[in-house]
Amino acid sequence: QLDVRHSITDMPGLMWAKIAYPSDGLMLAAGNAIGRNAMIDEEVATFLAGQLLARYPALLASRYGLPAGALAELDAVNVIERIALRRGLRMRGGAADLEKAAKVLLQDYRDGVLGRISLETPATRQLMLAGEGAQGAARAAADDRAPAHADDSRQPPGGCTTEALPRESLP
Repeated sequence: QLDVRHSITDMPGLMWAKIAYPSDGLMLAAGNAIGRNAMIDEEVATFLAGQLLARYPALLASRYGLPAGALAELDAVNVIERIALRRGLRMRGGAADLEKAAKVLLQDYRDGVLGRISLETPATRQLMLAGEGAQGAARAAADDRAPAHADDSRQPPGGCTTEALPRESLP
């Protein structure tokens, strides 16, 4: 307690209500900073595999016995499939078990087995924000051109809407 009116409470696990950029949520989930039910492991592993493929291909090749030359021709899903096949993770019929392979990749990353990895740097953050800014501007322009409909399904629940407000008064 700081004084009669103020106190500080440590509340582990609290996060902001909405993650603004999907990649932020995927990075948090990859590091197990958010609960298992918040994201689908296969999606998180696909994101992680894509990041590793782009920035740390040698670590993937070394850990999972993948030929370094072949990595340039693979995408993230192919990497997970190769991990499954190399580890003998197969479903009935012999197909690669992508769910188990995704869990293997995530666990190896979380345990530090893959090595020292940074999913984000200041430079990659700036690139992502610049890309999001351009995409956001394109979405806003498209929204401005779209006709307004009374039965717009994008209206928030509870009937709250900003349609009656002049655009200048919106934040």
